[in-house]
Amino acid sequence: MVILKDYVSGNGKLVGRWLTAQRKYKREGKLSDEKIALLNKIGMNWFCEDKWEIGFGYAETYFRQYGDLLVKRDYITNDGYALGRWAQNQRSAYKGATRNRLTDKQKKRFDDIGFVVDVNEYKWDFAYERAAEYYRYHGTVSVPRRDKVDGIGLQS
Repeated sequence: MVILKDYVSGNGKLVGRWLTAQRKYKREGKLSDEKIALLNKIGMNWFCEDKWEIGFGYAETYFRQYGDLLVKRDYITNDGYALGRWAQNQRSAYKGATRNRLTDKQKKRFDDIGFVVDVNEYKWDFAYERAAEYYRYHGTVSVPRRDKVDGIGLQS
């Protein structure tokens, strides 16, 4: 559960600030084990203030909404978060192409939700599968311009 600090619920409650306070109380040892267990039960993310965790929370939301993480580079969420730029930076970090590398745990979390690291490779594989499907059905890859498989024109 990633709820940003400024999140206000539909009934006007400052849920984000309350959760931020619970994180602080836990760090300070002022939150009982019972309360920690209750918050864990609803998926509390104790490290939400971490910028990576915030971005990952947006990525999870995007995945639930669209069924993939093929976030376009210029995609910005309704509340102004530059998820497209964040995802692009994470792809570079996943590959080790920047000084900010992902931990094994972060990589696993991405893998678990189907994060596409190499978008061009993914698109090629997807188009190849459509071409192979066309071949299986028609016995050829000489595709008329008008023919599409899953909305993809296979004619180059």
